[in-house]
Amino acid sequence: MNEGILRWWWIRHAPTVGPAHLIHGTDDTPADLSDAIAMSRLAKLLPADAMGLTSAVPRAIQTYDALRQLNRDLTTANIDPDFGEQDFGKWTGRSWDELAPITRTFWKDPIGTAPPGGESYRAMCQRVQRCIVMRSETQRGNLVTVAHAGPIRAALAIALDMPFESSIRFEIAPLSLTRIDAIATTSGVSWRVLAVNVRPGDFNADY
Repeated sequence: MNEGILRWWWIRHAPTVGPAHLIHGTDDTPADLSDAIAMSRLAKLLPADAMGLTSAVPRAIQTYDALRQLNRDLTTANIDPDFGEQDFGKWTGRSWDELAPITRTFWKDPIGTAPPGGESYRAMCQRVQRCIVMRSETQRGNLVTVAHAGPIRAALAIALDMPFESSIRFEIAPLSLTRIDAIATTSGVSWRVLAVNVRPGDFNADY
């Protein structure tokens, strides 16, 4: 393992178009990119020499491409499906209120229980963990990653060595920035958390 630092610039995609409080997971609902001030503030903050990475979910790709239009120093992003949000299966497009009568069992173990036709939160975290560790062991520099609340929570759990079930307590807002450094040495990867859920209105400093 080559020693060095991979600086993860985690960004949650822009809000989704349409009614709030719906479960989107891995569906193709587009991003609402209308908040020009927030997009501009975020784009100006991103490092010029960064690599780009997104999930395969359209709203993540759309958010990254919009940021690249505002910051032409950003490179074309690579797409990695393993950084996608939790797959909610048959619950996709519905609301938690609507599902309340049939989710009592789910809430007894929301981390380990998979929605019908989907995946559990734990399975999503394990999927993301494999990719984060692999890239942190082999890549160096800045990596701007537009993903989703679930994978960003998983990244924080890995960095803080906390159980995945504890990570659901993190608030990860649309267009927020979370900064984590992966420090690779000959003895393994250690982690440094610099910022969590920093929103566009807070972008007054470098992270």
